[in-house]
Amino acid sequence: MVFEMSDDPRQRGFIEAANTDGSDVSITGDPGDLPDDVDSVLSGLLTDHDVDHYPGGAVIGWFAPNGLADASVRDPIDVESDPHPFDRS
Repeated sequence: MVFEMSDDPRQRGFIEAANTDGSDVSITGDPGDLPDDVDSVLSGLLTDHDVDHYPGGAVIGWFAPNGLADASVRDPIDVESDPHPFDRS
């Protein structure tokens, strides 16, 4: 698991497929204080996702700072069809 902090004016954290092969995910943006059981929470949120199938940086979900357990997680079909929904340049 990779945790990256960045300045995001929208004040939210993102769960993204990591840029490496395997089943890793990254938490980026402004996640606030992550819970001690972050791995367990992520496992529960991503039960239906085959994250090693997604391209690096694919947005799987987002959450308010300090609200990982209440994350909005996208359906796997949506992640596959539009892995980068906020990248509209």
